Amino acid sequence: MKYLFLFLSICISTVATAQTNALQAINQAMQRGDAATIATYFDQSVVLDILGDEAIATPAEAKKRLETFFSKHKPAGFKQSHSGSSQGKDSHYIIGEMNDQAGKYRVYLYFKTAGGKYSLQELRIDQ
Repeated sequence: MKYLFLFLSICISTVATAQTNALQAINQAMQRGDAATIATYFDQSVVLDILGDEAIATPAEAKKRLETFFSKHKPAGFKQSHSGSSQGKDSHYIIGEMNDQAGKYRVYLYFKTAGGKYSLQELRIDQ
């Protein structure tokens, strides 16, 4: 019984660490305007709304649109203001603020989680 408890504790710790690492990677990618890193978390389709231009896109299309946005709006920083999980822990969200030389943008990211893996399903950037 002791070994089962130890094994389960290690598994839970490993999943929690993977989740924390994924969220940190996404936060850092938003700070740098790194669309390629963000795209590694895209689900099979992504709801992408950039400054009111909304589309359901493939990961490749979403990455390209995000790269275009970052080329015009080079981030000077990103600060996460809120985050949370659903009661069942099968979804997670991040709300933050990205700054560039022209102003501030509100960023909303919505993830589905399964087996400790985050799949980014929705990304919204509003002014």
